[in-house]
Amino acid sequence: MPGFGWFWFADGVSIFGIYITARAPQLLALPTLGASSFELGVLRAAQWMPYLLFGLVAGVLIDRYRRKPVVVGADFIRAAVLALIPLAAAVQVLTLPLLVGLVLVFGAVSLA
Repeated sequence: MPGFGWFWFADGVSIFGIYITARAPQLLALPTLGASSFELGVLRAAQWMPYLLFGLVAGVLIDRYRRKPVVVGADFIRAAVLALIPLAAAVQVLTLPLLVGLVLVFGAVSLA
């Protein structure tokens, strides 16, 4: 039963992280960048656009490789992309187009 406890804990942390990652860009863009309703819509669309454009092709390509290295590599890339957001904000170069681009990259890597 201890194995299930760790799995349950890890799954709970993962679900919480997914929720925060889905909501954080909009919550950042609104007060920090002064985004309009249209810009928030573009940002939200950017989160899902890679699934629509690359989902089937990515699935076919990824299935040709061992799953674990692909998933671990994708997790590291997603972590780096997420780390770029506060870094860009800290050095005051964060703009809405940059945030949309980072969200697009994050979504594309999430296909793995």
